[in-house]
Amino acid sequence: MQENESVEVRETLSSASTTRLDIGEDGVLHLLVGPVTIHLDQPTCEELTTTLATGLLKLVKRKKTVELPDLRLVVSDTDGLTDQAQRGHNNE
Repeated sequence: MQENESVEVRETLSSASTTRLDIGEDGVLHLLVGPVTIHLDQPTCEELTTTLATGLLKLVKRKKTVELPDLRLVVSDTDGLTDQAQRGHNNE
């Protein structure tokens, strides 16, 4: 490091397993998400937080109202082998 270079000191405001929010001495917020770092001012970070919260609430409500269809295994009988195997099995 050269003499005129300074080290930025950051304070961690919040962290989880793959995310962290730090604030620098200059007030810039540093949002770390995995390998990506996003530099934000406070109003933009607040807007991002509101957008994410609103989207996640809608997603939760959507999951509660949308019923998933019952799933079943469908076997293709393109060569007739499946039908023959079923007939042979039923004759036993």
